[in-house]
Amino acid sequence: MVRLNIFNLSFQRSPYCSILTAMLMAVHLCSLYAMAKPVTDELAEPPGVVAMSPSERIAGIRPEILNRAGLRMAWPYDGLLSDSDDHVVKLFYHHGQLFILSQKKILYALNGKNGTINWTCILSQFEMEDTPISHYDDLLVMVFGNTCVEIREQTGEIVRQITFDFDVMTNVARNSDRLFVGARNQRLYSVRRSDGIPLWQTVCNGRPIGAIAVQDNRVYFTAQDNTLYVSLTDKRLLLWHAQAVGELCGVVVNKNQCFMPSQDTALYCLEARSGELLWKIRTGSALTVLPTVTKKWVYQPVSYESLLCIDREDGAAIWELPKGRCFLAENGSESFAMTDNAELTRMDNKRGRRLASIYVHHMNHFVQNDEDAMIFMSSEQGHMLALEPLEHAPVETEPEEEPVPVEPI
Repeated sequence: MVRLNIFNLSFQRSPYCSILTAMLMAVHLCSLYAMAKPVTDELAEPPGVVAMSPSERIAGIRPEILNRAGLRMAWPYDGLLSDSDDHVVKLFYHHGQLFILSQKKILYALNGKNGTINWTCILSQFEMEDTPISHYDDLLVMVFGNTCVEIREQTGEIVRQITFDFDVMTNVARNSDRLFVGARNQRLYSVRRSDGIPLWQTVCNGRPIGAIAVQDNRVYFTAQDNTLYVSLTDKRLLLWHAQAVGELCGVVVNKNQCFMPSQDTALYCLEARSGELLWKIRTGSALTVLPTVTKKWVYQPVSYESLLCIDREDGAAIWELPKGRCFLAENGSESFAMTDNAELTRMDNKRGRRLASIYVHHMNHFVQNDEDAMIFMSSEQGHMLALEPLEHAPVETEPEEEPVPVEPI
């Protein structure tokens, strides 16, 4: 047996010395190459295993499955939250930006087209509970406890904050100079935005609840006496009211229609200026959340039952998706929805039928997008996925209606 002393290789002249030296040099060169080569997801996969696409990693959807549903991945964001203990509590979309509010009170604004972060805003100084959100021009109007915070959408700048001396029970809606908010003491307040001084208040038969809406010079609000009230904004003057049998969760006002879902199983559509009942549709189960209203259709979740698509002109039911959880987006005459059993479903609104369904893994939050055809979803941990149709339908435009002055009744 020949023994090699590697410490004395340089002084030996045997063939074994040359062979071992070559082997050591090869190992050294391989290690340098490995350090110089960038590490990618594909390299991390074991040999013989096909690397997963971002949509597979985040939501378990293969690209070919997406294509069968008429969709493609627009962008992923794998792990938005900087703290592993943090989680997403709210996801919403406005003016082309995707907003993510985390449990640790960080608000992120992402570009809806490419997923880049536009800004972040730390809101740790505010108390956070349900955090109702409304919009006015380019401002987010958010409620933290009894404090109203206005944040500029394009920069994340906190423009104004007002703390009320009463317990807030609704969102805060606003017009050019006033805030409208419902309180636990059964009052709706009209508050001057510049200094937070109440200008008028009205006492309700029940506590104001749900979402308040403002259109033109009218404010719409619901109370626990199962009634929708409509008042002028510049003074306390009731214009009309509408009664339901069951509890209300707020109101959506879109153009000249006012949509009022009730736990008496009916969705009421009222003429926004006069309160005249235009149509009413029975859904078979309690309605506890507001509908999403688009140009032609109304998407109403029905508690523990389904998602209902309704023609907003005459109140006719177009389709009903069993176990439907929420509306996601529209693309022309087609729409996308999510079900309680995690199926992203594509529907045909003209024929009233399902076109395709795909299973989505581990997604908890979804945007109800009434602006464009983008679909946004997120996990609790902040893994985000944006999808878009393979073929975008042309956008229909129409001239805006001139506001009609309201004569006091």
